Amino acid sequence: MNAYQNFLDFFSMHNKERLDGLNEIYFIAMTPAERAMAFDYLLERVARGGTEESVHGLFLADPVRAVDVTERLLKEGKLRGEAQIAAAWNLQRNHSDSVLLPVFI
Repeated sequence: MNAYQNFLDFFSMHNKERLDGLNEIYFIAMTPAERAMAFDYLLERVARGGTEESVHGLFLADPVRAVDVTERLLKEGKLRGEAQIAAAWNLQRNHSDSVLLPVFI
């Protein structure tokens, strides 16, 4: 089974691994093409409001590409609750920006 399929299977799990959350282990063995597909899959979920897990996943799949995308979605107000906080937290880690402070407050 390839790494991308393991990634997709994660979203249908209902066991301990699912509770542990999406982490870098799912991305390590991926080829660049698989990482791009994983990023696109997560981006589709994030664009619909997202979750904390899907936002963090974007940064695990492609941290450089994730910055512009999440910054735009955050400014457009398309992220909800925990996804909004996860986006601001990941963006803050990449560059300090006082514009993000209201998200945390």
